[in-house]
Parts: sequence; C-alpha cells; structure tokens
Amino acid sequence: MTRRQEKPQHKTNWVLFAILGFMIVLLFLDRCCSETNLRLGQSSYFEQNEGWKVATEDSQWEEVTLPHQLEASVGERYYSSFTFSEENTAGSMMRIRASMQDVFVYLDGQLIFKSIKPENDLYEIPNASLWHFVNLPEDLDGKTLTMEWVAREEAFAGWINEVAFGEGDSLLYNLLETQISGIFLTLLLLIFGIIAIFAAFFMKNYRENQFLYLGLFALSTSVWVFSEAKLMQLITGNWFFVGGISYIMLALMPGFFLMFLKNGVLRRYQKYALAMALFFFAECGVNLLLQVTGVASLFTTIKVNNALMAAGALAVAGMLIWEGFKYKNADAKKILSYFSVFMIVVLLEVVQFFIGRYEYISAYSRLAVVMFFVMLGRDSLLNFNELVSKEKERIVLQKIAYMDILTGGKNRTAFERDAEQMVAENPDQNFRLVFLDINNLKAINDTFGHAQGDRLIKTCHQLLESSFGSYGEIYRLGGDEFACLMQQTEEELYQEHLTALQEQLKGLKDWQPYSVEVAIGSDIYWADKNEGFRDFYHRVDQLMYKDKRKLKGSLGGGK
Repeated sequence: MTRRQEKPQHKTNWVLFAILGFMIVLLFLDRCCSETNLRLGQSSYFEQNEGWKVATEDSQWEEVTLPHQLEASVGERYYSSFTFSEENTAGSMMRIRASMQDVFVYLDGQLIFKSIKPENDLYEIPNASLWHFVNLPEDLDGKTLTMEWVAREEAFAGWINEVAFGEGDSLLYNLLETQISGIFLTLLLLIFGIIAIFAAFFMKNYRENQFLYLGLFALSTSVWVFSEAKLMQLITGNWFFVGGISYIMLALMPGFFLMFLKNGVLRRYQKYALAMALFFFAECGVNLLLQVTGVASLFTTIKVNNALMAAGALAVAGMLIWEGFKYKNADAKKILSYFSVFMIVVLLEVVQFFIGRYEYISAYSRLAVVMFFVMLGRDSLLNFNELVSKEKERIVLQKIAYMDILTGGKNRTAFERDAEQMVAENPDQNFRLVFLDINNLKAINDTFGHAQGDRLIKTCHQLLESSFGSYGEIYRLGGDEFACLMQQTEEELYQEHLTALQEQLKGLKDWQPYSVEVAIGSDIYWADKNEGFRDFYHRVDQLMYKDKRKLKGSLGGGK
C-alpha cells in the first residue's frame, strides 16, 4: 500500500511571506517616496465649541461649551451665537448637525441659511437629523453668527450640537474619519450579506433558505449601521429615506433574525418563531402607516419597537436555553453563546434610549454587531465547505436518478418527468413521440454474450442521438426499448431522419456477425384533441409492437 505524500507546508508559508513583504514595500513607498502629499482633507479645519452664547425667549447664558442641553419644548425657539475674532476666521464653510430640528443661520442679523422640514399634502414626512454645510463669506472678523433652533421631537428640544469650520473637503473628510468604524462595519456586513444570499441560491434546499434570511439580516443591519453612523446623506438626499430608513431597518432586523433561527436551531418552535417574525414585519408596516398618516412619528413608535425587541430577545434566549439544555442541541448552545452577547448590548441600548443618552447608542450597537457577526461568520465559513460538498452530492445523485448507467443518456424516470412537463407547461403545443425496440436482443445475448448485447444497446443509443438528438431528447426506457420526444412534428423531417437511422443500422453488418433490426412506432400528440397522454402513450406503444410483429430478425423472432 503506497503512502500518500503530503504537500509541504513551506510553500504556503513562502506565499504568505511574499504577500507580507509586498505590503511592507508598498507601505515604505507610501511613507518615504512621496514628494507631495495629495491626500484630501488637508485644508483648514477647526472645531469651535467653546465661548458660545445660548438663549431662550426668557433666559441667556454665556461662555457655554457645545454640545449643550437647554430647557425647551417642542416648537419653542432657542438660539446659539458666536462672535468671530481674527484667530478663528479660517474656512469658508460651517458644518452643523440638526437633530430633528429646523435651523436658521444669521450673520450679523442677516439670514444666510435655513433648513425647514418640507410639507407634503399626500403623506407626513418623518423628522430627520441632518448635516448642513453652510457657506460663509471671507471676512468674518468681528461678525456675529447666530443660529435659531426649533425642535420637532421632545427628546431633542433644547439640544445644540458641536460646530466645525473649514473648507468643504476638510469638513467632509473629518466626518468620514470620525465614522470610519461605522463605514468599515457597513462594508463588512454588506459583503457578508451578499455572500450569504449568493450562497442561498446554491443551497436552495438547505433548511428552507436559512442562508437567505441570514443574508437579509446582515444587509438590513448594514443599512441601519450606516444610517446610525450619520452618513446616509452621502448616498441619498431623500428626506423620507434619511429620516426613516434607520427605524424601518430596526423593525425588520428582528424579523429576519427570527426567520433565520426558525429554519435552523429553533425547529421545534417554528410556529412561535414564525409568529414573532411576522409580528415584527407587521409592526414595521403599522409604524410606516402611522408615520405617513401623521398619527405618530417613526421616532415615537420606535420606542415601542425597542421594548418589543427587548421582550423578543428574552423570549428567544429562553427558547435557545430550553432547546440547548433540554434537548442537548449543540447548535442551539452555540447560537445562545453568540446571542447572549448581542442580547446584553441590545438591552443596554434600550436602556440608553429610554433615558435619553442617544450619543451612546450606536457605540454599544456597533460593538455588539461586530462580535455577533464575527462569531456567526466564523461558523458559516466552517460549515460552508460541508454544505457545498453535500450540495454537490445531492446534484450528482439527482443526475444519476435521471441517467441510464449503460448508455450515459436519459432513463425512463427522465422520460416521465420531461413528458409530464411538456404536457403541463405547454398545453397548446403539439409534439411527436417515437418508440424504438431492438429486435432479437435476447437471441444475440444468448448467442454472442451479454457484453455484445450491451455494446449493441449503446450503439443503438448513439445512432439515435446522431439521427434525432438535434431535434429532440433520447431516452432508454429499459432493456431494448428507447423513446424520443420531438417538438418538430413535420412528417417529412421525421421520415428523413428515420431513413438515415435505418441506413446506419444496416451498416452495422460490416463489423458484427449479425444483422440489426428495430421496430418503430411514432405519432403526433395533438394538443387540441383532448387525448390524455396515457392513452397517447399506449397507442404509440401499440404501433411499435405492430411494426415488431412484421419484422423477422436474422436469428429468429422474439426478444
């Protein structure tokens, strides 16, 4: 017994070292061999968050540091102002963040910018938190900048965000730089989701589209993360989309996750998981309906959604615990260990949301999402090769089920499948059916051996393929019987190819010690005659046997 030689591992190590060395060279070239720094975002930029005056209609405060919270209510106007000096006049643009607020910007009392939530007669537009880049004149020394704020949600009434000044490219670059973790996580989830959905098309029968729901869960989470990173305005300027997409995804995410669990580790609780998933999907629709009708904003209904998410997380944890420890389900225990981390962080986020500490929400969530999908992705990668192997095996077995082993062509099962599909899917289409039977095959087997008989069967199949294969499908029904389904019904075409087949059969005498004759029966299935396929099949079969009785093989009659 020869021992298999294992491939040396040093080749792989050399490849890794080569890649690492190439990256080091590129890094060296980037750091040491550049005469000019061409990176964007190098123009002037500074944050001016100290020395502000803030005021309401009744009170005023000086030397305030941003961000700042005033006592105010929805619809109440409040102000923040700042006087430029020679030291802080650099930059031609100001960046501000309006958290579900209308904002008016004045320079020495003259209005230079405003942003007001648009009105729509058909539906109510959701409130949105927006970035604004405000153009400023060159000479700012000694001028007073005043911003007037009007909140549309109680949670942000009286709130004033940080302010930054600089050139447009530097303001945008800083925004992207501060949200780099959100961008990275979005791309990671987007790639993960696309791969999972792509894999679902190759694993159609694997646990009822479990990969599909995992991919949808990842994609919806990626959209939510990108929106929570305050970057949605980079890809769309639609007010409804910017203001509402985060809340819509937050309602869909638990539904997709529950569908993933339903088709996987919670198979004993499929009804409960499905009911919970459908409930979240329905809640998303209700929230949208309440928003567009003006009954309740998405920001208001998301509080209910967060509470339901917390309750759902506890319910799922309970089912996973019961499944893992009661029924010794290893997959459930594994998902429980991943989900417990995610659940703890989700509960922390819900608490932060209800106490109004919104600035901490995305930080907790990003950490949870990274940990959860890294662990889930690791499992998916470990299982993917096994699933691919099983899928390949399934395809091979399926192919074998419709393949005749002796000829390598299609068998009776394939004929029955294709004939049924042809009648069912094209009820108005006519087609021709041909039956063929090798005469005297039994005598040939008895006289020359079964190996010679098998060669004759394969030869006849090859001749049928060369004669009729370009116009139809050839099947071996079993033993010495063959069939052909042809969409072309022209009698002249059929006779032409039948004559060619018979000439080729006669030519077999030149290299074998017996003549070959075949009995043939053929007719056309007319769709408008309402003849059942079984009756048609029997009629063509009888035509073939009628022809068989007329023929005499060189070695005597019979099979």
